[in-house]
Amino acid sequence: MWVEKYRPRRMSEMVGNEEARMAVGLWLKEWKPGRKAMLLVGPPGTGKTTMVTLLAKESGMNMIDLNASDVRTKDKLEKRVGEATRTLGLFGERSLIFLDEVDGLLGRSDYGGVEFIKDAVKTTQNPVIMAANDGDADEIRKLGSSCITVRFKPPPPREVEMYLRRIAEGEGENIGTDAFQSYVTRSRGDLRSAVNLMQSRGESDSAAFKDVSQSISQGLNAFFEASEPASALAGLKAV
Repeated sequence: MWVEKYRPRRMSEMVGNEEARMAVGLWLKEWKPGRKAMLLVGPPGTGKTTMVTLLAKESGMNMIDLNASDVRTKDKLEKRVGEATRTLGLFGERSLIFLDEVDGLLGRSDYGGVEFIKDAVKTTQNPVIMAANDGDADEIRKLGSSCITVRFKPPPPREVEMYLRRIAEGEGENIGTDAFQSYVTRSRGDLRSAVNLMQSRGESDSAAFKDVSQSISQGLNAFFEASEPASALAGLKAV
């Protein structure tokens, strides 16, 4: 799959969200016990998970990767996350804990999960980064007092197109300008979907549209935060 073959190997190769990435990198560099956790908020495909993976690698830290959707209850979180927050390496080195899809703690399935996380990040011996797609969800808002929130936005359409062109060149593919623009528009700022669309040549492949939909609040946020008309239009179309 091209999306894996051309996945960034360094943070400098990522597309968009330069200021957000710099903010997270500075937070990790200055982190010490007692400081707040980091909460990354933004639509799928904007590079949240990739950035954390590369940040851990470039910082020389072991990464403990957990998915909140798989450990929703307080008991499961205590077993998986609690131990990670208390454990240092053999020589006292710290690990970077990444809790992805904290949106999975929402609703009735959240049996004390959010409250546990709020308590855990206050006493953790290791830096904690969490990621969510919708920062306006009620349960995600509850984490706000315990976290520094950094928002990730869909990259500008021009940058997405340039990224696709580099991949096409690497694959020796001859793709027209109209096709590139179609992939950019249809992917709605989701780089994974844009690459999948290009590889599938626009076929109705459900994998190409995985995780593309957004909530109304996400779409409106993308519209009002857009730096150019094309990005604003893409935000509204994604709802």
